Amino acid sequence: MNNGLILRLARTFEAFLQMELSRKPLLGLMFLLFLLPRSGLLFLVLLFFAAALLPRDVQSRQTALYLSLPFTRPSLFFHSFFTGIFLILLGSVIGGTLLADTMWASKFVAMAIFFTAIFSVSLIGAAAGRDILTLPVLFLFTDVTTGAVLGSDHPLLAFSPFYQNDTLWAGLVAILLLAAAFIQYLVMGRRL
Repeated sequence: MNNGLILRLARTFEAFLQMELSRKPLLGLMFLLFLLPRSGLLFLVLLFFAAALLPRDVQSRQTALYLSLPFTRPSLFFHSFFTGIFLILLGSVIGGTLLADTMWASKFVAMAIFFTAIFSVSLIGAAAGRDILTLPVLFLFTDVTTGAVLGSDHPLLAFSPFYQNDTLWAGLVAILLLAAAFIQYLVMGRRL
């Protein structure tokens, strides 16, 4: 890649980040909550954070504002997703530094897998014309309830974005959900 392309990508990402943080001030408050240690509250914050990015804009039909700028639908999708990943990484690093947490990298991976799955499910629901929180909450409730009923040694928990007994398989499920959300967003996005 040449320097011009990298610089152009960095500038568009910076413009997207400025627009997101100025239009959605609660993202800053949610970012501060990423400093918490890994707990159920952190995953609840991630659920609302994932729904507040692109799924919220799709549901309220405000993507035209971004598309009038130099963003395309695929770039809007990836900018929104990587904004979430970037803020999660930043929160994990800062939280790990402030709390002298040596496990910040595993916290970041767990948060990234969960965020990817919830972002995807929320975007699938928003692109289909549903609420941005109903489908993710139902998904999370099913995941948590199934894990509680099956017990901690059941092989299904390896695929769970919440329990993440096997990080590789849970990450694969999250990436497959992200691919499905991307396709759903592109296909349904033509009608949005």
